[in-house]
Amino acid sequence: MIALQQVSSMAKIWPKRAALVVGDRSMTWSQLQTSTEDKVLQVLSKFGPDLPAQAVFLSENGPELVAWLAALQSLGVPTTGLDPNLPKPTLLKLLRQLGPKLVLRSIHVQNLSNLQESFDQGAVLEIDPDRIEPSKNNSRSLTQILETIPKPPFKSVLATSGSTGTPKLVVRTQTFERSQFEYFRDRYGFSASDNFLSCLPFHHAMGYSWTRLFLGLGATIVLSDPKGRHSLARIVEEKNISTTVATPVLLDHMVREFQTGPRQPPECLRWILVGGKNFSPSQKERAMEVLDVVHEYYGTTETGVNTIAEPDELLAHPRSVGKALPGNDIAIVDDRGRRLDVSKIGRVAIKSEMNMSNYLDGFSEEVRLSGSRYLLTPDQGFLDTERRLHLRNRSACIHNKFDLSGREDSVRRTPSARDLVVHQPARKVATKADHARGFGQETPEPFQSMA
Repeated sequence: MIALQQVSSMAKIWPKRAALVVGDRSMTWSQLQTSTEDKVLQVLSKFGPDLPAQAVFLSENGPELVAWLAALQSLGVPTTGLDPNLPKPTLLKLLRQLGPKLVLRSIHVQNLSNLQESFDQGAVLEIDPDRIEPSKNNSRSLTQILETIPKPPFKSVLATSGSTGTPKLVVRTQTFERSQFEYFRDRYGFSASDNFLSCLPFHHAMGYSWTRLFLGLGATIVLSDPKGRHSLARIVEEKNISTTVATPVLLDHMVREFQTGPRQPPECLRWILVGGKNFSPSQKERAMEVLDVVHEYYGTTETGVNTIAEPDELLAHPRSVGKALPGNDIAIVDDRGRRLDVSKIGRVAIKSEMNMSNYLDGFSEEVRLSGSRYLLTPDQGFLDTERRLHLRNRSACIHNKFDLSGREDSVRRTPSARDLVVHQPARKVATKADHARGFGQETPEPFQSMA
Protein backbone atom coordinates (compact mmCIF):
# COMPACT_ATOMS: atom_id res chain seq x y z
CA MET A 1 0.00 0.00 0.00
CA ILE A 2 1.15 3.63 -0.26
CA ALA A 3 3.20 4.94 2.66
CA LEU A 4 2.32 7.65 5.20
CA GLN A 5 4.38 10.30 3.43
CA GLN A 6 2.28 9.89 0.29
CA VAL A 7 -0.97 9.77 2.28
CA SER A 8 0.03 13.01 4.03
CA SER A 9 0.75 14.69 0.69
CA MET A 10 -2.74 13.77 -0.55
CA ALA A 11 -4.29 14.97 2.72
CA LYS A 12 -2.69 18.40 2.26
CA ILE A 13 -4.22 18.73 -1.21
CA TRP A 14 -7.63 17.13 -0.55
CA PRO A 15 -8.19 16.93 3.25
CA LYS A 16 -11.97 16.50 2.99
CA ARG A 17 -12.07 14.47 -0.21
CA ALA A 18 -12.96 10.77 0.06
CA ALA A 19 -9.96 8.50 -0.20
CA LEU A 20 -11.95 5.32 0.56
CA VAL A 21 -15.65 4.57 0.15
CA VAL A 22 -17.57 1.52 1.35
CA GLY A 23 -21.35 1.53 1.09
CA ASP A 24 -22.69 4.89 2.25
CA ARG A 25 -19.63 5.68 4.35
CA SER A 26 -16.33 7.24 3.39
CA MET A 27 -12.89 7.92 4.88
CA THR A 28 -11.33 11.23 3.86
CA TRP A 29 -7.65 11.64 3.09
CA SER A 30 -7.27 13.52 6.38
CA GLN A 31 -8.86 10.64 8.27
CA LEU A 32 -6.72 8.10 6.44
CA GLN A 33 -3.61 10.06 7.42
CA THR A 34 -4.63 10.16 11.09
CA SER A 35 -5.58 6.48 11.08
CA THR A 36 -2.27 5.51 9.45
CA GLU A 37 -0.33 7.58 11.99
CA ASP A 38 -2.20 5.82 14.78
CA LYS A 39 -1.22 2.40 13.39
CA VAL A 40 2.43 3.44 13.02
CA LEU A 41 2.50 4.49 16.68
CA GLN A 42 0.86 1.22 17.75
CA VAL A 43 3.53 -0.83 15.98
CA LEU A 44 6.36 1.31 17.37
CA SER A 45 4.89 1.11 20.86
CA LYS A 46 4.62 -2.68 20.71
CA PHE A 47 7.89 -3.56 18.99
CA GLY A 48 10.15 -0.54 19.51
CA PRO A 49 13.18 -0.51 17.24
CA ASP A 50 12.97 -4.29 16.74
CA LEU A 51 10.30 -4.15 14.04
CA PRO A 52 8.77 -7.35 12.66
CA ALA A 53 10.68 -8.85 9.74
CA GLN A 54 7.36 -10.14 8.38
CA ALA A 55 3.66 -9.42 8.96
CA VAL A 56 0.54 -11.21 7.71
CA PHE A 57 -3.09 -10.13 7.38
CA LEU A 58 -6.15 -12.39 7.43
CA SER A 59 -8.99 -10.06 6.62
CA GLU A 60 -11.57 -8.91 4.12
CA ASN A 61 -11.04 -5.50 2.55
CA GLY A 62 -11.92 -2.38 4.49
CA PRO A 63 -10.72 1.16 5.35
CA GLU A 64 -9.07 0.02 8.58
CA LEU A 65 -7.06 -2.61 6.72
CA VAL A 66 -5.88 0.00 4.20
CA ALA A 67 -4.60 2.16 7.07
CA TRP A 68 -2.77 -0.81 8.59
CA LEU A 69 -1.15 -1.72 5.28
CA ALA A 70 -0.10 1.91 4.76
CA ALA A 71 1.44 1.97 8.26
CA LEU A 72 3.41 -1.23 7.72
CA GLN A 73 4.55 0.04 4.32
CA SER A 74 5.76 3.23 6.02
CA LEU A 75 7.81 1.18 8.48
CA GLY A 76 9.29 -1.07 5.80
CA VAL A 77 7.63 -4.21 7.19
CA PRO A 78 6.95 -6.80 4.44
CA THR A 79 3.29 -7.82 4.68
CA THR A 80 1.64 -10.85 3.11
CA GLY A 81 -2.09 -11.41 2.72
CA LEU A 82 -3.52 -14.90 3.13
CA ASP A 83 -7.04 -15.98 2.23
CA PRO A 84 -8.83 -16.35 5.59
CA ASN A 85 -11.22 -18.85 3.98
CA LEU A 86 -8.49 -21.41 3.44
CA PRO A 87 -8.71 -24.50 5.66
CA LYS A 88 -7.19 -23.80 9.04
CA PRO A 89 -4.45 -26.47 8.69
CA THR A 90 -3.39 -24.85 5.40
CA LEU A 91 -3.32 -21.40 6.96
CA LEU A 92 -1.27 -22.60 9.92
CA LYS A 93 1.19 -24.28 7.56
CA LEU A 94 1.60 -21.05 5.56
CA LEU A 95 1.96 -19.01 8.74
CA ARG A 96 4.70 -21.29 10.02
CA GLN A 97 6.51 -20.98 6.70
CA LEU A 98 6.31 -17.19 6.80
CA GLY A 99 7.13 -16.87 10.51
CA PRO A 100 5.44 -13.46 10.99
CA LYS A 101 5.89 -11.56 14.25
CA LEU A 102 2.63 -9.71 13.65
CA VAL A 103 -0.67 -11.14 12.37
CA LEU A 104 -3.65 -8.88 11.66
CA ARG A 105 -6.87 -10.88 11.97
CA SER A 106 -10.29 -9.50 11.14
CA ILE A 107 -12.89 -9.73 13.89
CA HIS A 108 -15.24 -11.13 11.23
CA VAL A 109 -13.07 -14.21 10.59
CA GLN A 110 -14.80 -16.51 13.03
CA ASN A 111 -13.05 -19.76 12.12
CA LEU A 112 -9.75 -18.27 13.34
CA SER A 113 -10.97 -16.88 16.66
CA ASN A 114 -8.44 -18.98 18.61
CA LEU A 115 -5.56 -18.36 16.23
CA GLN A 116 -3.25 -17.11 19.00
CA GLU A 117 -3.56 -20.47 20.75
CA SER A 118 -2.58 -22.34 17.59
CA PHE A 119 0.09 -19.92 16.43
CA ASP A 120 2.58 -18.83 19.05
CA GLN A 121 5.34 -17.37 16.86
CA GLY A 122 4.04 -13.81 16.90
CA ALA A 123 1.45 -11.37 18.13
CA VAL A 124 -2.09 -11.71 16.77
CA LEU A 125 -3.94 -8.38 16.64
CA GLU A 126 -7.66 -8.19 15.99
CA ILE A 127 -8.78 -5.44 13.63
CA ASP A 128 -12.15 -4.17 12.48
CA PRO A 129 -11.68 -3.64 8.72
CA ASP A 130 -15.00 -1.73 8.53
CA ARG A 131 -13.88 1.02 10.91
CA ILE A 132 -13.95 4.51 9.43
CA GLU A 133 -13.18 6.92 12.26
CA PRO A 134 -9.57 6.78 13.53
CA SER A 135 -9.35 5.62 17.13
CA LYS A 136 -7.56 8.82 18.15
CA ASN A 137 -5.92 11.91 16.72
CA ASN A 138 -2.17 12.36 16.72
CA SER A 139 -0.71 15.84 16.85
CA ARG A 140 2.83 14.52 16.94
CA SER A 141 4.60 14.49 13.59
CA LEU A 142 6.05 11.13 12.66
CA THR A 143 8.25 12.40 9.84
CA GLN A 144 11.46 12.59 11.84
CA ILE A 145 10.77 9.28 13.59
CA LEU A 146 10.22 7.44 10.31
CA GLU A 147 13.37 8.95 8.83
CA THR A 148 15.47 7.43 11.61
CA ILE A 149 14.12 3.91 11.11
CA PRO A 150 16.46 1.89 8.87
CA LYS A 151 14.64 0.31 5.96
CA PRO A 152 15.58 -3.31 5.21
CA PRO A 153 16.33 -4.41 1.63
CA PHE A 154 13.19 -4.72 -0.47
CA LYS A 155 11.35 -7.99 -0.07
CA SER A 156 7.84 -8.95 -1.08
CA VAL A 157 6.09 -12.24 -0.36
CA LEU A 158 2.76 -12.99 -2.03
CA ALA A 159 0.61 -16.10 -1.85
CA THR A 160 -0.72 -17.70 -5.02
CA SER A 161 -4.44 -18.39 -5.22
CA GLY A 162 -3.97 -22.13 -4.86
CA SER A 163 -6.08 -22.82 -7.96
CA THR A 164 -3.67 -25.61 -8.93
CA GLY A 165 -3.06 -26.91 -5.40
CA THR A 166 -1.86 -25.60 -2.04
CA PRO A 167 -0.97 -21.88 -2.25
CA LYS A 168 2.71 -21.19 -2.85
CA LEU A 169 4.64 -18.29 -1.35
CA VAL A 170 6.21 -16.10 -4.04
CA VAL A 171 9.29 -13.99 -3.17
CA ARG A 172 10.52 -10.88 -4.97
CA THR A 173 13.66 -9.05 -3.96
CA GLN A 174 13.41 -6.31 -6.59
CA THR A 175 10.54 -3.88 -7.07
CA PHE A 176 9.09 -3.26 -10.52
CA GLU A 177 6.00 -1.24 -9.66
CA ARG A 178 7.21 2.23 -10.56
CA SER A 179 7.91 1.51 -14.22
CA GLN A 180 4.82 -0.66 -14.61
CA PHE A 181 2.53 1.84 -12.88
CA GLU A 182 3.87 4.67 -15.03
CA TYR A 183 3.23 2.65 -18.19
CA PHE A 184 -0.41 1.92 -17.31
CA ARG A 185 -1.00 5.48 -16.07
CA ASP A 186 0.29 7.01 -19.28
CA ARG A 187 -1.27 4.41 -21.60
CA TYR A 188 -4.78 4.64 -20.16
CA GLY A 189 -4.80 8.13 -18.66
CA PHE A 190 -5.35 7.13 -15.03
CA SER A 191 -5.48 10.08 -12.65
CA ALA A 192 -6.77 11.43 -9.35
CA SER A 193 -10.17 12.00 -10.97
CA ASP A 194 -10.81 8.24 -11.26
CA ASN A 195 -13.21 6.31 -9.06
CA PHE A 196 -11.68 2.84 -8.86
CA LEU A 197 -13.83 -0.11 -7.81
CA SER A 198 -11.72 -2.49 -5.70
CA CYS A 199 -13.64 -5.77 -5.80
CA LEU A 200 -10.79 -8.28 -5.49
CA PRO A 201 -9.51 -9.13 -2.00
CA PHE A 202 -6.19 -7.60 -1.02
CA HIS A 203 -4.71 -11.06 -0.45
CA HIS A 204 -5.13 -11.46 -4.23
CA ALA A 205 -2.05 -9.97 -5.92
CA MET A 206 -4.15 -8.05 -8.45
CA GLY A 207 -6.52 -6.73 -5.79
CA TYR A 208 -3.67 -5.27 -3.77
CA SER A 209 -1.47 -3.91 -6.57
CA TRP A 210 -4.19 -2.13 -8.57
CA THR A 211 -5.71 -0.56 -5.45
CA ARG A 212 -2.24 0.67 -4.55
CA LEU A 213 -1.73 2.12 -8.03
CA PHE A 214 -4.93 4.17 -7.98
CA LEU A 215 -4.57 5.24 -4.35
CA GLY A 216 -1.08 6.49 -5.18
CA LEU A 217 -2.58 8.70 -7.90
CA GLY A 218 -5.02 10.26 -5.44
CA ALA A 219 -8.05 8.48 -6.93
CA THR A 220 -11.03 7.53 -4.78
CA ILE A 221 -11.11 3.81 -3.97
CA VAL A 222 -14.59 2.30 -3.74
CA LEU A 223 -14.44 -0.97 -1.80
CA SER A 224 -17.11 -3.48 -2.74
CA ASP A 225 -19.17 -4.69 0.19
CA PRO A 226 -17.33 -7.74 1.59
CA LYS A 227 -20.64 -9.22 2.74
CA GLY A 228 -22.11 -8.97 -0.78
CA ARG A 229 -25.09 -6.87 0.25
CA HIS A 230 -24.92 -4.74 -2.90
CA SER A 231 -24.60 -5.81 -6.51
CA LEU A 232 -21.53 -4.75 -8.45
CA ALA A 233 -23.75 -3.19 -11.13
CA ARG A 234 -25.39 -1.03 -8.48
CA ILE A 235 -22.01 0.09 -7.11
CA VAL A 236 -20.70 0.87 -10.61
CA GLU A 237 -23.77 2.98 -11.41
CA GLU A 238 -24.27 4.75 -8.07
CA LYS A 239 -20.59 5.49 -7.37
CA ASN A 240 -19.77 6.60 -10.94
CA ILE A 241 -17.04 4.01 -11.27
CA SER A 242 -14.54 4.76 -14.03
CA THR A 243 -12.08 1.88 -13.66
CA THR A 244 -11.96 -1.57 -12.12
CA VAL A 245 -10.16 -4.93 -12.19
CA ALA A 246 -12.15 -8.16 -11.96
CA THR A 247 -12.08 -11.89 -12.56
CA PRO A 248 -14.29 -13.39 -15.30
CA VAL A 249 -16.65 -14.63 -12.58
CA LEU A 250 -17.20 -11.14 -11.15
CA LEU A 251 -17.53 -9.61 -14.61
CA ASP A 252 -20.11 -12.25 -15.55
CA HIS A 253 -22.22 -11.28 -12.53
CA MET A 254 -21.94 -7.59 -13.41
CA VAL A 255 -22.88 -8.17 -17.05
CA ARG A 256 -25.91 -10.29 -16.15
CA GLU A 257 -27.08 -7.62 -13.69
CA PHE A 258 -26.86 -4.96 -16.38
CA GLN A 259 -28.60 -7.24 -18.91
CA THR A 260 -31.52 -8.27 -16.70
CA GLY A 261 -31.99 -5.26 -14.42
CA PRO A 262 -32.88 -1.61 -14.74
CA ARG A 263 -29.34 -0.35 -14.24
CA GLN A 264 -27.08 0.98 -16.97
CA PRO A 265 -23.28 1.35 -17.03
CA PRO A 266 -22.36 5.00 -16.38
CA GLU A 267 -20.76 6.97 -19.19
CA CYS A 268 -17.68 7.51 -17.02
CA LEU A 269 -16.92 3.76 -16.98
CA ARG A 270 -13.98 3.61 -19.40
CA TRP A 271 -11.63 0.77 -18.40
CA ILE A 272 -12.14 -2.76 -17.05
CA LEU A 273 -9.28 -5.23 -16.76
CA VAL A 274 -10.21 -8.92 -16.56
CA GLY A 275 -8.07 -11.98 -15.83
CA GLY A 276 -6.99 -14.43 -13.17
CA LYS A 277 -9.01 -17.30 -14.70
CA ASN A 278 -9.84 -18.48 -18.20
CA PHE A 279 -11.95 -15.83 -19.95
CA SER A 280 -13.70 -17.79 -22.69
CA PRO A 281 -14.67 -16.28 -26.08
CA SER A 282 -18.37 -16.67 -25.25
CA GLN A 283 -17.88 -14.73 -22.02
CA LYS A 284 -15.98 -12.03 -23.92
CA GLU A 285 -18.72 -11.68 -26.53
CA ARG A 286 -21.42 -11.38 -23.87
CA ALA A 287 -19.39 -8.85 -21.90
CA MET A 288 -18.57 -6.69 -24.91
CA GLU A 289 -22.26 -6.45 -25.83
CA VAL A 290 -22.83 -4.57 -22.58
CA LEU A 291 -19.41 -3.15 -21.67
CA ASP A 292 -17.21 -2.21 -24.62
CA VAL A 293 -14.31 -1.15 -22.39
CA VAL A 294 -13.14 -4.61 -21.33
CA HIS A 295 -9.40 -5.41 -21.50
CA GLU A 296 -8.03 -8.89 -20.82
CA TYR A 297 -4.70 -9.64 -19.20
CA TYR A 298 -2.65 -12.78 -18.81
CA GLY A 299 -0.16 -13.34 -16.03
CA THR A 300 0.47 -15.27 -12.86
CA THR A 301 1.37 -14.32 -9.30
CA GLU A 302 4.90 -15.44 -10.15
CA THR A 303 5.21 -13.34 -13.34
CA GLY A 304 2.90 -10.32 -12.91
CA VAL A 305 0.86 -8.87 -15.79
CA ASN A 306 2.47 -10.04 -19.01
CA THR A 307 -0.03 -9.55 -21.85
CA ILE A 308 -3.02 -7.35 -22.54
CA ALA A 309 -5.71 -7.58 -25.21
CA GLU A 310 -7.46 -4.24 -25.65
CA PRO A 311 -11.15 -4.11 -26.68
CA ASP A 312 -10.64 -4.04 -30.47
CA GLU A 313 -8.16 -6.94 -30.33
CA LEU A 314 -10.34 -8.81 -27.86
CA LEU A 315 -13.20 -8.71 -30.38
CA ALA A 316 -11.06 -9.51 -33.41
CA HIS A 317 -9.13 -12.36 -31.75
CA PRO A 318 -11.30 -13.67 -28.89
CA ARG A 319 -9.30 -16.88 -28.48
CA SER A 320 -6.12 -14.95 -27.69
CA VAL A 321 -5.06 -13.28 -24.43
CA GLY A 322 -3.17 -10.58 -26.33
CA LYS A 323 0.44 -9.64 -26.97
CA ALA A 324 3.31 -9.20 -24.53
CA LEU A 325 3.51 -5.86 -22.75
CA PRO A 326 6.68 -3.77 -22.98
CA GLY A 327 9.34 -5.31 -20.75
CA ASN A 328 7.98 -8.83 -21.30
CA ASP A 329 8.74 -11.65 -23.70
CA ILE A 330 6.66 -14.79 -24.17
CA ALA A 331 8.22 -18.04 -25.34
CA ILE A 332 6.71 -21.46 -25.94
CA VAL A 333 9.09 -24.27 -25.01
CA ASP A 334 9.20 -28.03 -25.38
CA ASP A 335 9.90 -30.68 -22.75
CA ARG A 336 13.63 -29.88 -22.92
CA GLY A 337 13.18 -26.15 -22.52
CA ARG A 338 13.84 -25.35 -26.19
CA ARG A 339 11.97 -22.49 -27.88
CA LEU A 340 9.26 -23.70 -30.27
CA ASP A 341 8.24 -22.13 -33.56
CA VAL A 342 5.04 -20.19 -34.21
CA SER A 343 1.82 -22.23 -33.80
CA LYS A 344 3.62 -25.08 -32.01
CA ILE A 345 1.97 -26.08 -28.74
CA GLY A 346 4.13 -26.18 -25.64
CA ARG A 347 4.62 -24.72 -22.21
CA VAL A 348 4.40 -20.95 -21.68
CA ALA A 349 7.63 -19.35 -20.45
CA ILE A 350 7.93 -15.67 -19.51
CA LYS A 351 10.80 -13.22 -19.32
CA SER A 352 9.78 -10.15 -17.35
CA GLU A 353 11.08 -7.57 -14.91
CA MET A 354 8.08 -8.64 -12.81
CA ASN A 355 9.26 -12.25 -12.48
CA MET A 356 9.59 -13.54 -8.95
CA SER A 357 13.01 -14.30 -7.50
CA ASN A 358 11.93 -17.71 -6.22
CA TYR A 359 9.41 -19.46 -4.01
CA LEU A 360 9.94 -19.14 -0.27
CA ASP A 361 11.52 -22.60 -0.24
CA GLY A 362 14.16 -21.32 -2.68
CA PHE A 363 12.87 -23.23 -5.70
CA SER A 364 11.78 -21.85 -9.07
CA GLU A 365 11.00 -23.40 -12.45
CA GLU A 366 12.96 -21.65 -15.15
CA VAL A 367 14.80 -22.06 -18.42
CA ARG A 368 17.56 -20.07 -20.13
CA LEU A 369 16.90 -18.82 -23.64
CA SER A 370 19.63 -16.82 -25.38
CA GLY A 371 21.17 -16.21 -21.97
CA SER A 372 18.00 -14.75 -20.43
CA ARG A 373 15.95 -16.16 -17.54
CA TYR A 374 12.40 -17.27 -18.34
CA LEU A 375 10.00 -18.56 -15.69
CA LEU A 376 7.94 -21.60 -16.63
CA THR A 377 4.21 -21.25 -16.02
CA PRO A 378 1.78 -24.15 -15.59
CA ASP A 379 0.01 -23.13 -18.83
CA GLN A 380 0.06 -24.78 -22.25
CA GLY A 381 -0.46 -22.74 -25.40
CA PHE A 382 1.04 -21.32 -28.58
CA LEU A 383 1.97 -18.04 -30.26
CA ASP A 384 0.38 -17.06 -33.59
CA THR A 385 2.16 -15.25 -36.42
CA GLU A 386 1.46 -11.87 -34.78
CA ARG A 387 2.87 -13.19 -31.47
CA ARG A 388 -0.50 -13.24 -29.76
CA LEU A 389 -0.64 -15.81 -26.98
CA HIS A 390 -3.32 -18.52 -27.14
CA LEU A 391 -3.89 -20.73 -24.07
CA ARG A 392 -5.19 -24.29 -24.21
CA ASN A 393 -5.03 -25.68 -20.67
CA ARG A 394 -3.23 -25.47 -17.36
CA SER A 395 -1.03 -28.52 -17.00
CA ALA A 396 2.62 -28.80 -16.11
CA CYS A 397 2.79 -31.96 -18.24
CA ILE A 398 4.20 -30.93 -21.61
CA HIS A 399 2.54 -33.91 -23.30
CA ASN A 400 -0.98 -32.84 -22.29
CA LYS A 401 -2.07 -30.78 -25.28
CA PHE A 402 -5.82 -31.18 -24.79
CA ASP A 403 -7.68 -27.95 -25.62
CA LEU A 404 -9.52 -27.60 -22.32
CA SER A 405 -10.14 -23.88 -22.91
CA GLY A 406 -11.84 -24.61 -26.22
CA ARG A 407 -13.97 -27.35 -24.70
CA GLU A 408 -15.01 -25.02 -21.89
CA ASP A 409 -16.13 -22.41 -24.41
CA SER A 410 -18.24 -24.99 -26.28
CA VAL A 411 -20.04 -25.91 -23.06
CA ARG A 412 -20.58 -22.26 -22.11
CA ARG A 413 -22.33 -21.64 -25.41
CA THR A 414 -25.08 -24.05 -24.37
CA PRO A 415 -28.08 -21.74 -23.67
CA SER A 416 -28.89 -23.35 -20.33
CA ALA A 417 -25.29 -23.38 -19.04
CA ARG A 418 -24.68 -20.84 -16.28
CA ASP A 419 -21.51 -22.26 -14.73
CA LEU A 420 -18.90 -24.91 -15.38
CA VAL A 421 -16.78 -27.20 -13.21
CA VAL A 422 -14.06 -29.39 -14.70
CA HIS A 423 -13.10 -32.60 -12.94
CA GLN A 424 -9.74 -34.00 -13.94
CA PRO A 425 -9.37 -37.37 -12.16
CA ALA A 426 -5.58 -37.28 -12.29
CA ARG A 427 -2.86 -35.04 -13.61
CA LYS A 428 0.85 -35.18 -14.18
CA VAL A 429 2.68 -33.12 -11.57
CA ALA A 430 6.37 -32.74 -12.27
CA THR A 431 8.81 -33.45 -9.48
CA LYS A 432 11.90 -31.26 -9.14
CA ALA A 433 13.98 -33.90 -10.92
CA ASP A 434 11.44 -34.13 -13.75
CA HIS A 435 10.70 -30.45 -14.40
CA ALA A 436 13.07 -30.14 -17.36
CA ARG A 437 11.55 -33.23 -18.99
CA GLY A 438 7.95 -32.11 -18.37
CA PHE A 439 6.55 -35.21 -16.71
CA GLY A 440 6.07 -36.35 -13.16
CA GLN A 441 4.13 -38.44 -10.74
CA GLU A 442 0.47 -39.26 -11.05
CA THR A 443 -1.50 -37.50 -8.30
CA PRO A 444 -5.20 -37.04 -7.52
CA GLU A 445 -6.75 -33.84 -8.76
CA PRO A 446 -9.66 -32.17 -6.93
CA PHE A 447 -12.60 -30.49 -8.62
CA GLN A 448 -11.54 -27.26 -10.30
CA SER A 449 -13.95 -24.44 -10.99
CA MET A 450 -13.47 -22.95 -14.44
CA ALA A 451 -16.15 -20.31 -13.84
